[in-house]
Amino acid sequence: MPEFSTPITSKVQEMIAAGGDGNGANIKSGVSSSPEGDEKQVDFVTPFPSNPRVVISAYMFNREVWTTKVTTDYFKWNSAYGGGTAIIHWIATTAGNA
Repeated sequence: MPEFSTPITSKVQEMIAAGGDGNGANIKSGVSSSPEGDEKQVDFVTPFPSNPRVVISAYMFNREVWTTKVTTDYFKWNSAYGGGTAIIHWIATTAGNA
């Protein structure tokens, strides 16, 4: 299992900076996995008050994944690979939103 803490930490810092030092910014993060090729919905435990953006900052085996839909309640992602399981670490934030 690769180490994810460094890229996630730097991405969080970048998002906070984009949101004016984090004033009013909401940030959530987590880990998600699903069979590759399947669309996966990840529910936010607490909905965002405004439109979040999702950054997938790290993933296993260098498999590329795509965010397909983002709402205040959840985001969806998938990958085009078949077989195996994609495991991703993700960050969602309202930082930088108008």
